[in-house]
Amino acid sequence: VDLCYGGSWAALAKSSVVFAAVDFLQSVSVCSAFEAENGHAWSPDRELAAQGVASVASGAFRGGPCGASLSRSMLARLTGATSRAAGFVHGVAAISLLPYAGALAATPKAALAAVVLAAVGPGVARPKGVLALRGSEAGVAWLTALASVVADPTTGFLAGLAAAAAVAALGGKNSKKAS
Repeated sequence: VDLCYGGSWAALAKSSVVFAAVDFLQSVSVCSAFEAENGHAWSPDRELAAQGVASVASGAFRGGPCGASLSRSMLARLTGATSRAAGFVHGVAAISLLPYAGALAATPKAALAAVVLAAVGPGVARPKGVLALRGSEAGVAWLTALASVVADPTTGFLAGLAAAAAVAALGGKNSKKAS
């Protein structure tokens, strides 16, 4: 177990499960948005299995966990990489860039930040999906967003989960959208 977990398998398991859950929720968000806009059907089972296999393979090479990324998904869309083959081609391209990893790692953070902002900026500035929500669902969404910004994504996820559970316990509706 990595030293950052103090040798605790329980701490590793807890953080990994939370990461997987938060990451899968991000995948749901990205996939649902793309499905609505492009008509491409997605499968939660396929997405979760792909993330799991990718993370196992990454761990075998001493890499970090793999998962969804809103900024990468939006960047892929911005560059036209929208087909199902794009993931495979992306993987092959990443492997082909291995000899240049050192040079690529030296890319200025400002340049990387500009790419990420160009990809996600419009969605963050005007989050259509969140703005369309009404009632308790909107409250849960905004509470989750606020907790994520003020604290961190894990705290935001847990706050949103708690709020959604409270709404469900009180008999709130789960999917009210603006007409």
